[in-house]
Amino acid sequence: MEEFGINIFESINFYERYKSLSDKTRNNERRLEKTDKKQVLAILEKFDYKVKYVSKDNFYKIVDSLNNWTFNIHFSLKYGLVEIILGCKNNISEKFIGGASCVICEDIEYSKNIKSEELIKDPSFDSYETLGEIFKEALSLYEDMKREVLKLSHPA
Repeated sequence: MEEFGINIFESINFYERYKSLSDKTRNNERRLEKTDKKQVLAILEKFDYKVKYVSKDNFYKIVDSLNNWTFNIHFSLKYGLVEIILGCKNNISEKFIGGASCVICEDIEYSKNIKSEELIKDPSFDSYETLGEIFKEALSLYEDMKREVLKLSHPA
């Protein structure tokens, strides 16, 4: 990932926050293997986002456009795990930052020369309540990413 992207994710403490979310939820021995699309959409819509389910690739997506940037967050739910994919693209320069959260963490580790014992894993859930908590933290990361991108790409 380019330095601009690393700076964005470091400025919002992405690595620490995502690792904490993963560690907190990965203790679940049980997992909710199958989810009901309507229940998942209802949970996400409680956060006041327009959410679309992409059935072809089996994921939920939120897209926002602000100041020549298109931001997105995708949630792929499989086997009781939540893969969180964050990103944004400048519509003029076509600069892109982001990726799967686990990969973003790897990029941060590489940039800081961190030697971790194992990769940070996707959060897991055993109930819709836990899934809602994961969505809440992921959407907080998403909002912080948007704020930082806009701040750093248009300094005052």
